[in-house]
Amino acid sequence: MQQPSSEEMRPEATESSAGVAPPGPEVYDLIALRAYEIYQQRGGAGGDELGDWFRAEAEVLASRGRRASGEADGETAAASSA
Repeated sequence: MQQPSSEEMRPEATESSAGVAPPGPEVYDLIALRAYEIYQQRGGAGGDELGDWFRAEAEVLASRGRRASGEADGETAAASSA
């Protein structure tokens, strides 16, 4: 399976409903790359793309000193352990 380019997958950078600007394109690229690495570590089996993304997001944002949305109430942590 070929990984889509980050340009094809990158959403529009708009302010979220919580009034917080989303991470910039470089953070999105880091999350996408990490999610793909997680997917490969699982043997390339489909079916848990969202879990891979949430886990990658939590890891990347934590490494940058930021909290992933939903982490405070356990949503991101629960998704990453699934």
